[in-house]
Amino acid sequence: STKYKAFIIESADAILIDGGGVPDTLYSFTLTAKAIPVGIREVTFEWIPGFGAGDSATALVREGYATTTIELSYPKPGSYDIISSVYDGREELSKDSLQVQIAGTTLTIDPLWVTNAELSVDYRFSLVVNDIPTGVDEVIFFTQLFGMGDQSEETTFGTSASKGSVDVAYNQGYLASGAYALLVEVLVVAKDGTWETLAQSSATVIVGPTQEPRNILQSCNEWSASQEGDEGITIDDWDITAIRYGAVFDVMYEAWGDPEKLLFEYPIGNEAFDIDWHESSIYNTQGSDTEHRNIFSKLSQDTFRVTPIENSWNDANEVLKYQVRCRTPGLADNDVCTDHLDCPSAACAYASFSPGSLQVCCASGATTIFTRRKEGWDSNDDRDFCSNQQNGALCGEHDELCSSGACVRGACRS
Repeated sequence: STKYKAFIIESADAILIDGGGVPDTLYSFTLTAKAIPVGIREVTFEWIPGFGAGDSATALVREGYATTTIELSYPKPGSYDIISSVYDGREELSKDSLQVQIAGTTLTIDPLWVTNAELSVDYRFSLVVNDIPTGVDEVIFFTQLFGMGDQSEETTFGTSASKGSVDVAYNQGYLASGAYALLVEVLVVAKDGTWETLAQSSATVIVGPTQEPRNILQSCNEWSASQEGDEGITIDDWDITAIRYGAVFDVMYEAWGDPEKLLFEYPIGNEAFDIDWHESSIYNTQGSDTEHRNIFSKLSQDTFRVTPIENSWNDANEVLKYQVRCRTPGLADNDVCTDHLDCPSAACAYASFSPGSLQVCCASGATTIFTRRKEGWDSNDDRDFCSNQQNGALCGEHDELCSSGACVRGACRS
């Protein structure tokens, strides 16, 4: 139980509460704790934004009051629950939540998770589409079931959308034990005759017996592989009690045997990272290994969960060959750096496309570009540059360095 309830999350923009938020737009939120017990000088705010990984910030206590401001953006239309807690050390003092709405067409799959499913039994999924644009009379559902071997199982069907919403039932059976991902897209025919995606979502189904071996991570800066189980589908729980607060986590897996899906839950119940269609991930491919960095950071919870979905029936009862690593970066984003692992994103690169630029910790990862002497560099060689550069940053002739995707006359432009 918590000691007091004087903790609130407030949005600086009422449009989020009224359902008019815009995807990929930064919005400010204020976290405020009042009536903090005497003697507490500093508190930690933690929050889960309703999608992806959470974060934290510390704040000084003045006369029993502490506050911090955070910025969040949401990748697609829908309803999101921000959940936040305030801590004195490891003790939770209070918790609050706030629901925000991002405008646009949404697709809801119910249920999102099915566990201990049985073979040769049809399971019913409800597919609900809301806020379909005016003038759209029909939508097309395109479904893909991954985990079926080298080829996914696909179905397509249409339905009337004249009332701006659709509620249909979809049945799916399974012929082999395994972990499956059901991807559903809602499509319409655009004016030029091509298909346009209105919304997309996915569900996870575990067929057959499961086991949950508990892996213990004792230290950082080294790769650790999951324990192998005996039989059944493995869902890995990782104990990170011994890991320092704020440490960041990376994952590496064999790129030649890609999983169809690799889900990380932290805290358990919150999807922190999705290796398949999590578009904001930062990754590097080196040889046969693919590495995703800074997928989440250690908060107050001491366990994270990994659910691997294999790409063939033959692999369904085998543990996916992946490894995890934690790091405790000594630098912050935009600090001058010399080593990748000193940075939260594990990306130390030139701040802009200029030989005189400093190398800094990149907040959004790095892009490798082959540079030439004629551009002012001291050798013809590959060099790393910070990605998602803002307008005005030097970019040479490389659109891929700019968050806008446009490098004009040597600088990023919108």
